[in-house]
Amino acid sequence: SRRRLVRRHFGTTYPDSVQLTNSPHRIYLDPHDPRAYKILLAGPLKGRIPRNQPFWNQGCTQLSPTLALDVGVNFGECLFAPTYSASTEIHGFDANPALQPYHEKSLAQHPAGHRIQIHFGMLAEQPGPDATFYVDRKWSGNSTAIAGNRVDDKDRYQPVTVPVTSIDTILGERPRQFGSLFFKIDVEGYEYRVLQGMRKLLASTTWSVGLLEFEPHLHRVAGDSLDDYWRFLTS
Repeated sequence: SRRRLVRRHFGTTYPDSVQLTNSPHRIYLDPHDPRAYKILLAGPLKGRIPRNQPFWNQGCTQLSPTLALDVGVNFGECLFAPTYSASTEIHGFDANPALQPYHEKSLAQHPAGHRIQIHFGMLAEQPGPDATFYVDRKWSGNSTAIAGNRVDDKDRYQPVTVPVTSIDTILGERPRQFGSLFFKIDVEGYEYRVLQGMRKLLASTTWSVGLLEFEPHLHRVAGDSLDDYWRFLTS
């Protein structure tokens, strides 16, 4: 079983940190979060690593972008994996405030921790009033801003109020120009809205490389047009 495998490897059934696969860096996590347990603790021991992790690690390491954006940090399995170039500016974004204590511990351990900025709140096309975000207690990766995507389980989702802003707003507060951009966006159906909120950034960079989640059902529930999303990606 997963628990026996984890205990045999870590010396405890519920370790609170793990060294990331193909990385010298360690992250802190909630071992009682089923997602963290399955993907971050047991997954690598079974040879199962989500594709976004090596994509982010190798891309940031080999391309040395001017700017790296991890939108949908979760416990930071992507954000904290690379040994970043000194010339790379690094930002992480997540709307789940419950993750903040784990991020703080991981930042303290990472050699670039003093340069990594993590922003808490919901990203959209533009700043707006505070909104409700639904934290999934059973699988943190399914936490979402989409009210219609919640299952009929009153104990599973915890509604929290979070600020709403955009990437252009956050980065536009400073005059620096970015030559290259490497990004990942995984926000359970809000990917198109996040992209719309970074139009200025995308237009100002020399090149951009990114990984996006594309889940048709979630985008429909969010009220977004898949045709519009596709046209945006291919324009």
